[in-house]
Amino acid sequence: MKRSVWTAVLFAVSSVVVIGGVPGVASAQPVRNNDPASARNAPPIVFEPEVCDLGIGKPGEKMHSTITLRNTGTTPLKITRLKGSCSCTVPSISSDVIPPGETAEVTVEMDPGWLPSKIRKQVNVFAEGYTRPATVPVLAEVSFAVRVEKPSVKLSVNEPIAEVRIEAIDGTPFRILRVNGKEVDGKGTKVATDEAAKSHDIAYAFGEEEIPTYLVVETDHPEGSVLAVRMEHPAISKREMEPESRDYGLKTERHFMNIESVYPGETVEVVLPVSGLAEIDVPTVSVDDERLEVRYMGKTPHPEKRSWFNVKLFVTVKDRNASGMINTGFKLEVPDAKQVVHSFVIGSIRPASAAANKGSRE
Repeated sequence: MKRSVWTAVLFAVSSVVVIGGVPGVASAQPVRNNDPASARNAPPIVFEPEVCDLGIGKPGEKMHSTITLRNTGTTPLKITRLKGSCSCTVPSISSDVIPPGETAEVTVEMDPGWLPSKIRKQVNVFAEGYTRPATVPVLAEVSFAVRVEKPSVKLSVNEPIAEVRIEAIDGTPFRILRVNGKEVDGKGTKVATDEAAKSHDIAYAFGEEEIPTYLVVETDHPEGSVLAVRMEHPAISKREMEPESRDYGLKTERHFMNIESVYPGETVEVVLPVSGLAEIDVPTVSVDDERLEVRYMGKTPHPEKRSWFNVKLFVTVKDRNASGMINTGFKLEVPDAKQVVHSFVIGSIRPASAAANKGSRE
């Protein structure tokens, strides 16, 4: 049985609408503004709305939105260039000549990456005769169905306690099933919740437990049951500096792969973007968790990033009796080139007895 963890779209984002032209554009002739004072200013443009809000998207999913650009000046504007503040933000425009009082549609596409976070970028619109661009802020949020207020937590050195607030983006009440694989923390205090709520505050005391790189929280939210929070502590920093934990020659922007809820025997398809691989390289892959099997299924050039490949992986729960948290190290390496990159696999294995009740989740 095989499914892709990315097939379900949690949240709809604005549709891309590209309007072919603006009436009168074909006959309008742009006027070069030779006034030195005007050249120092941005073009007479207003954006409607004033902020391009892409909304909320799942990690790894492209996001789109369209806003209106209006020429508030008295002469036609010749748009010479649109540029996002980073390579992940790509704008386009429906017409490059805009008569006075008329509009064009600006479509913004963002590849937000894999890290759950709030993103603020901007789009710059340059016009002929003006040295400064008109700018519009671009906002987006990357999150699973259950949002972590802070994607990373800095722990006290002597009394490490992870204080985490989580909430359901869609307002669906949910319960916390386990934190760090258990219903109680390292000092025996219960962290699982009996009552469902739209948000929960977690205070997980590690006590004598080893502090993981990612603290995994398992919930019963129907659309996003597992989340991971990055821990910051000297013990983790020391562990990451050890030779067997360091990356050599390769890198990835996906530092953990969340396969969410899976069942014994189930296979999940995952994509890992990797930089530094050669076209001829056939890497080997492995995980530390013996309940799992990971297979390399090939690679394709990244559609937008040069020298990057999207590596396709199959992750299978091979232990038919397995259950509980997944929080395991992952390694991809090219032995002949002595290249290696590390990541994590995060998730939750539901008991085989629950598989009969999974309904339409496939």
